[in-house]
Amino acid sequence: MPLQMMSGPEVNADLSWDNLWRWHENWVNELFPSRDFKSTKVTPSFDTQATCILFDGLDEFLALHNEISSDHILNILHGAAKRYRHNAKFSILTVCRSSLPGVERYANSNKNIYEVSRLTVDEAKEAFPICNTWLNYVQDKDLLDVVLTPLILSSLDDMAGLDSHDLNATYIIGRSIDSILRKSSLEGAKLVDGTVISREHLLIALMLVAWVFFRKALGEISLNQMRSEIKGIANEWALYLESNHLEDENEQLKTSLALLNEEYFIKGLVQRTLFITTGQRKVRFSNRQWHDYLIALYFKQCLVLGNVDDFGVTAFNPVIYKMAGELMAGDIITESMAKRAITRWNETGDSSIVGDILAFISWTTVAIEPAAVRMFLSEAGNYSEITRIVLLAGFGYRGLEDLPHDRSSKDIRNALLPLLKIMADCDMCPIGDRIASSIAWCYLSAYAKKFNVEMIDQPWPELRFNEDGQKLALSAMCKKANNQYQLTKYTKSLQIAFLSAVKQAQTKPSLLIRSMHYLYFLVIAKKFGAHVIELNDGLDDLLNENSQLAKMLDSECAIPELKLMFKHFQELEKTES
Repeated sequence: MPLQMMSGPEVNADLSWDNLWRWHENWVNELFPSRDFKSTKVTPSFDTQATCILFDGLDEFLALHNEISSDHILNILHGAAKRYRHNAKFSILTVCRSSLPGVERYANSNKNIYEVSRLTVDEAKEAFPICNTWLNYVQDKDLLDVVLTPLILSSLDDMAGLDSHDLNATYIIGRSIDSILRKSSLEGAKLVDGTVISREHLLIALMLVAWVFFRKALGEISLNQMRSEIKGIANEWALYLESNHLEDENEQLKTSLALLNEEYFIKGLVQRTLFITTGQRKVRFSNRQWHDYLIALYFKQCLVLGNVDDFGVTAFNPVIYKMAGELMAGDIITESMAKRAITRWNETGDSSIVGDILAFISWTTVAIEPAAVRMFLSEAGNYSEITRIVLLAGFGYRGLEDLPHDRSSKDIRNALLPLLKIMADCDMCPIGDRIASSIAWCYLSAYAKKFNVEMIDQPWPELRFNEDGQKLALSAMCKKANNQYQLTKYTKSLQIAFLSAVKQAQTKPSLLIRSMHYLYFLVIAKKFGAHVIELNDGLDDLLNENSQLAKMLDSECAIPELKLMFKHFQELEKTES
């Protein structure tokens, strides 16, 4: 069953084993409309016959659907195993990337976990001789994991000039797409009006298709829907580009849209580029990495050109932030970009417009003009509680990490220090945000130790561990309706993102300050029952005395106040509201 094809409208929190088979029935009937297939013809065989059901693309499915948790899928599969436990020949095989968090939980034991053998460099050279000219330049193990797959290797050409570039996964994936487009025979073809199509036009068209998939959480799409959705997006872009006198970009967009209205180019893109056919005039991306690259490219375009309203449509993720950061390695976040984002936030009331940019800054080392840094910081008192924490966590982390290739870490630190000193004294801080005061104090303490800056005399402003303080923190994560706390799509994805960030601190000490403050929100959400399912096991593992996080906090690199916070979290976890 191809899970990666299941679209957003077809999936919700009521997803069940029977619903999966109803979707499967509809899918088969689309492929073979004359057969009138019924799932009820198949499912009874699960009771008696030797059956192995393969669920493919689990990681892509979970990436598409923030409202469906890994635990939810596990419960469905465990329920099915229990239902058919009397049949010793019934089994379920789930297929996903090994990077999926908690992937080992999908097997009954470690003996039932299998990994597809990766190609060696020598095997790759033998199977794809053209790679001999450049493969030796790739030395990084993680990068080799990206490169040494038949799908990527088969798409790459001689990679001329590779030795003159800083190699990363984003560059390799971009080159593979470029190579596919060059071989597609679509470049140089003409529209009906005689306009010659360039590779840039093809890339823009693919980028718009990827954005349709991403914003709608689609697993697949019909060609008619694709055209309709893209036309609406392109019209919005055209209005923006015209009103901002970006004529060259507008002409490129118009040509890319025009090629999507001609059958020759539609067929060419579907048959010769990045898609596979899934049904009657339906397609999906054949590789998640290509899709993510195009979304990262879209993120960059929105930020660079200032059309940032789409940042409020749906949440991005760290993979896309990191790719976008690598795409913008030679760019700078300017004061005008910051001003545009803040202006649109004030005009629309959508704080995620700024929040997404701040999260992007925290996951990358993209350069930022000092004036842009000061502008984002100047609004700290006006942000929502969550946005303010993301600001302090992201800027604080980059200033503390101080990576050699981060051209802006010193500017960020210098601009942030005065704000940290004000906010770290919660009695004097005009904002009255105790969580912000705590994270400011902790970063100031870390800066004092690492960079020998002056530390304030005030003690650490403990977080709000009393009942009133807990409810204030909870209100930042969800809304109360009919006397009950309710999660939205945004707050669910926020909790999952925070949990992912906390887990990363288990191996990277410089992430501890921001992660422990993210963890506070998660513990409170779980205490009041306003949490995603992932927190059930996730927090138990993190708050265990023998957890890797506990060991990190016991080390000399952690400031003592973080260990005190950890003890408070353990106590809160033991109580129920």
